[in-house]
Amino acid sequence: MRDKINQLEKEIEKLREEMIEQATEKGRLSDESIQASQQLDQLINEYIELQQRMKKQ
Repeated sequence: MRDKINQLEKEIEKLREEMIEQATEKGRLSDESIQASQQLDQLINEYIELQQRMKKQ
């Protein structure tokens, strides 16, 4: 499970950088920025869920 958390951390950071780039180039309210933000939200939620499961073990 720790490997999955590490993988998610990398994916979150990469997507965060992409989202910032999209927002800078096309604006914060562009479809691309909003889509990246939504994907980032999903990854963060998955990351939090995994962390909570690890704490229970």
